[in-house]
Amino acid sequence: MLQREILGATRERMLREISETLETLTSDNPLLLVLEDLHWADHSTVDLISALARRRPSAKLMIIATYRPVDVIVSEHPLNVLEKDLMVHQLCREIALELLGEAEVVEYLAAESSGASLLYQHSEGNPLFMVTALDHMTERGLLSRNKESWQLEIALKGIDLEVPDNLHQRIEIQIERLSAEEQQVLEAARLESVGRCRFGVVPRAATIDLEPEAFEEVCGRLSRRHRIVRSAGSQGLADGTLTACYEFVHALYREVCYRRIAPGRRAQLYRRLGEWAETHLEREPAWLADHFEQSRDFDPQMSRAS
Repeated sequence: MLQREILGATRERMLREISETLETLTSDNPLLLVLEDLHWADHSTVDLISALARRRPSAKLMIIATYRPVDVIVSEHPLNVLEKDLMVHQLCREIALELLGEAEVVEYLAAESSGASLLYQHSEGNPLFMVTALDHMTERGLLSRNKESWQLEIALKGIDLEVPDNLHQRIEIQIERLSAEEQQVLEAARLESVGRCRFGVVPRAATIDLEPEAFEEVCGRLSRRHRIVRSAGSQGLADGTLTACYEFVHALYREVCYRRIAPGRRAQLYRRLGEWAETHLEREPAWLADHFEQSRDFDPQMSRAS
């Protein structure tokens, strides 16, 4: 009987009937519908959310949906367009989740502070990176679960954390889908050797022969659309120029970007940045020496004279 009734049902009919069913279910009692990981949802699910959000009849219904913005943007998922449209028409609210603090990581692991601190430093509070790093450390025998808590199996100083393969691949895929210009900007951005250092737009643009305005525009896209870098204020240069600054949102992005640069290309970028800084910036000799060493140019003055 059911097969006969749904035979020839159109998309519009199915959406209407599901919506009416939910309205009936909520006539007496409120209903909370929770949809997890919508970045993996098919188009039909997105269509259903759109239909429910736009229906005019009142219903005691609330929908809570979770998704990872980066995955939605990278895959050009239809949820990205829907979310923007619903926001414009005030049909939804977005609650952006903050990164976890070290105390929250300790609470999640119910672990000794040293192990939780290590995991926090490696993940920087990103929940996805934290869980992935936790799985990776467990597979390597660095952590073990004891009842309801986690314990380190070796001394903290003996642990050398690396980017797990699956997380490395996830970031690689995200970067591969960027335009050639965006990838080139990330190459120039990744030249600093420590931490998640800020990089100035003007000096980095000079290393790849790009106008500062164009370089900053690309950084803006990498921040808004891809969430790989973020604004980090501004910096005054020795000649009085004010340059916008950015930084990577996470050290893992820096590490993956660095691995992608071929050694010859890396040396060329370091040399060009060192030469530009020597002329335009008041840098410490040690900083310049480090960049020329990275470029394998151990006698820059002789090199330029020749």
